[in-house]
Amino acid sequence: MTSAVHPVARTPEEWSAALAAAGARPFAAKQVFDWIHRRGVLDTAAMTNLPAPLRASLSAEGLAAVGEVERVHASSDGTRKLLVRFADGATAETVLIPSVSGPGSSAAVQAESGAVLDRTEDSWRSLDRTEVSW
Repeated sequence: MTSAVHPVARTPEEWSAALAAAGARPFAAKQVFDWIHRRGVLDTAAMTNLPAPLRASLSAEGLAAVGEVERVHASSDGTRKLLVRFADGATAETVLIPSVSGPGSSAAVQAESGAVLDRTEDSWRSLDRTEVSW
């Protein structure tokens, strides 16, 4: 099931192809995608509607968070600014904006790394699709 695309960044079509190649049932791709992107779950043990061998395969493939939230700044209006650090040490900021018309929130994602606080010419790089997907 291994592909060049990090599991977190796979599109539904890429999940379908990867899981079909591994012999999984066609609907498993939607289930995995939903766990990751709708529910925000990367712990394969929690993906209880997937067969144990598929969960083990996902775990072995490295289904894990791409970055870690290093710092959160909460505003009085419910907006939260997060500083995310990736494996190579690069950082990016994202802002979570609460919905005013119902449940949920919107996110603004910085497309380049380099936190505002430690901005230098050589600290910037473009985020790849895995980092943006996370």
